[in-house]
Amino acid sequence: MKRFAFLCLLAFSVPLFGDATVSHDQDYFTYDGDGVQLIYTKKNLPYAERASSLERFLHPQYEKQFGFALDERLYVGLMSDYNQIANGFSTPLPNNRQINYIGGTELVDYFSVRSWLETLIYHETAHNYQLNAKNNPISSSLHKVFGNGMVILPFSIMPNLAVNSFLLEGNAVLNESWHGNGGRLYSGRFKVQTLLQVKAGYFTPERMHNHTLFFPYGEHHYTMGGFFQYYLAEKYALDKTNRFFKENSVDWYWPFMTNNAMGRTIGRDFEGAVRDFVKSAQKDAQSVVEVQGNVVLRSKYFSPLNGDKDELFFLVSQEGVRAPELARLDLKTKILLLRRESFLEGKVIKVGGSYFTQGGNYTNPFRIYQGLFDKNAILLHGTESKMIQGFLKDGTPVYFDVPTSFDQPRLFVGKTFFADVHSSVFIDGDNNLYYFVQNGKTRTLYKNKTPLYSYEGFYGIVSDVGADGAIYFVANSRLGTTLFRYNVDTSVERVSVGDNIIEAKLVSENEVFLAATSSDNYYYCFAPLKPSKQTPFETTLFFEKDPIYGSVSGQRAEAAPALDLTHPYHSLLEMHYSGTNLFLGNDVDAGWLYDLQINFADPLVQNALTGFVSRTNDEVTVAGLGYQNTQTFVRYAITGFGVTDKNDAVSAEFYRDTGVGVQASLPWLQRGYWTGNLNASYQQDYASNEREPMGLTLSLFEKEQFGHSLYENFALYADTFKLRDRGDNGSGGTLSGQKDFPKEWYVSVGGKASYTDRDQGDANERRGVKLDSKLRAFDRDPGIVLMGSLRDTQYVKSAVKGSATVRKVLNVSRYFFTFPLSLRRESLYATYSYYTIDDFQETRKVNEGILGIRFDTLLLNSYDLPLNLEYIHNDNQHYADKDKVRFYLDMFFNPNSPVGREDRPRAEP
Repeated sequence: MKRFAFLCLLAFSVPLFGDATVSHDQDYFTYDGDGVQLIYTKKNLPYAERASSLERFLHPQYEKQFGFALDERLYVGLMSDYNQIANGFSTPLPNNRQINYIGGTELVDYFSVRSWLETLIYHETAHNYQLNAKNNPISSSLHKVFGNGMVILPFSIMPNLAVNSFLLEGNAVLNESWHGNGGRLYSGRFKVQTLLQVKAGYFTPERMHNHTLFFPYGEHHYTMGGFFQYYLAEKYALDKTNRFFKENSVDWYWPFMTNNAMGRTIGRDFEGAVRDFVKSAQKDAQSVVEVQGNVVLRSKYFSPLNGDKDELFFLVSQEGVRAPELARLDLKTKILLLRRESFLEGKVIKVGGSYFTQGGNYTNPFRIYQGLFDKNAILLHGTESKMIQGFLKDGTPVYFDVPTSFDQPRLFVGKTFFADVHSSVFIDGDNNLYYFVQNGKTRTLYKNKTPLYSYEGFYGIVSDVGADGAIYFVANSRLGTTLFRYNVDTSVERVSVGDNIIEAKLVSENEVFLAATSSDNYYYCFAPLKPSKQTPFETTLFFEKDPIYGSVSGQRAEAAPALDLTHPYHSLLEMHYSGTNLFLGNDVDAGWLYDLQINFADPLVQNALTGFVSRTNDEVTVAGLGYQNTQTFVRYAITGFGVTDKNDAVSAEFYRDTGVGVQASLPWLQRGYWTGNLNASYQQDYASNEREPMGLTLSLFEKEQFGHSLYENFALYADTFKLRDRGDNGSGGTLSGQKDFPKEWYVSVGGKASYTDRDQGDANERRGVKLDSKLRAFDRDPGIVLMGSLRDTQYVKSAVKGSATVRKVLNVSRYFFTFPLSLRRESLYATYSYYTIDDFQETRKVNEGILGIRFDTLLLNSYDLPLNLEYIHNDNQHYADKDKVRFYLDMFFNPNSPVGREDRPRAEP
């Protein structure tokens, strides 16, 4: 029977997990301003007051810049310190909202800003405007009726959900940078990365506008996208550049016509604008000096350098698809040692002879803390909520206190507050602290609490201190970043010719170890010091002369009403109407089909409610409600439905009048790379003869996946389950594992056993262990055993399966801008499976072999579309044809996904 639409709705009318907070979070409170509701905790009240003052002045500016006002209330969440994440995100679904996290100290040297909170507000609010444009009568009219939903076509109401990340994120970086708070446009590191892409001939529409697997792996959306947007703003005006999004939303029926929308906005299509940008940057690109020296390592991803008097230590990822390697460089012998370990990406900190990395991770199912993590991603006790910079000689920690650093990093030594600082901290052998402080555009180098040297700019990192007391720091050159030295006589000089230096450590009084960027990777080299009379270059952006520059950031908190704790946030009562989804279809026999969902959710998605009506191609109409809760220890979702219209050609006994579906999950472990859950489910179909699986599964899963690896680098999975279906009892379990090897080889082995106590089979009633050729999205039966070559779904007494798979990833790629499909990479695989099946009549053995190729393709520049082609051989024709060829796709298309949030290891707003 064809009931796919209804079953998908039953399974996914509400997601089981929220996307904003951990369960059992702190209490939240609300404040309603003009079109904005702030959601905050008691601890975050001071930051909520600052955010409130910004919001009052920011929205009038953005309305002028983007050319319209938001048509829905904006919910702004300032999340608790139980969610310590160096990130934020925006999305129009299920409500028009932005979620801002407290963990910015992890990226203190990355952003070139004074205030993390302000950066989030400016950047994420730009996304809210980008995505909510509806400059056509169809979208605006549908919105008045349905709200922010999807009606008939995925983008009919919100066309800009289709806009590529290169434009979304680049524009948000542009808009984070004109508020006097700094921003990534002030970073010489990202400027030189952009120029090197131009120099190498890589800055093309095909590479920039796609989610490619080229260096720097998605980071280009923010950095190179930001400098491209700055070029447009300087040439055509800031407001005209921002109004691309209003113009793009005109094309509601096919909002992928980037060339047309940009042509209407600035008089030049996207491809032409990219060529113009490259031409304008070519002279500077050719002038960039890349540091030369004895290169000892290259890495696809970057982690900061660190060291002590004996050695330097840092992480590298030479392949970009395996676990990182801990690099240890002996300063006396220059011997380099490499050891592959499963560290979280971050700065390496040495504690008592052991190595840890700065980072953030789950420490239990209900807390995400930042601190120091070992090679298994387990938090070092006592470092939770501390972004450790190092230790004094007596072991006293020097750290940023994460819970109080939502606005700017607050430095503590032990339990004593030391200062508000705006860079990482270097600690010398005499317990002196070196760092930068930002005041307006002036950046000042400090030793302890004494200011030493100031310059104009937002970028500067203390690298090292020489035996003579000279301080080495990285700051902007005209074309990028380079190494400078502050001498004991207070003079400042440039000490490297390179424009592409990210970090540096002294090896001797005349030699330095450098981390630098190129067009294809980061590299590490020894190089001589070469002094010259230069000081840090002041990056001046054109809008610094505009009256809008700094106009929002300059507003003080006193300009906003005082906030309080008189309005608690009750997530159940805070559910708001959040849009309607309507999809139409047609069937030759059944006629018109439809799927209607009316959605309600609170802004933190701790509760969600969906009312639905669905007419399937079985000529049956089903209506019901789905509810989820992720606020409590047990996360659960309940769906109830009734059959309101039946197919008159089918006996009424075939249908049940009402039914339910239930999912519940009790997370009992989430720590390091390990996850453990106790899951329960029960599902009824509207057809009375369909299965009603009630399952209980206890699972344990370890998953490690690094860089841009296509598959897990290491995985272990085990579960045991009990199942009851209409009086029949089933049980079984699964055990599987996977390991990566050099050159992108992956080997996995696994097995599954599933049994039922039923003595006789009944295919009409679908009783017994279910054998199927693939797992469907709506399946809630933990006892299903998969056989890829299976001819038809079967039900058996027992099934035991063992399998082994070998995969080899290839990296042949071809990207296009206008052609809708691009190829990123492919993998060849071979699988052997052996089955022992009791089909109630006899026990049968099955040998199955699969040879396949997977094409990792990209649809419309943005959406993953894996295509699979397989040849399958089966030696038991009772279950399958001897030889079979199949082609199938797995489409991970999700236009609802938040903007501005990336999975680790790269985390940035």
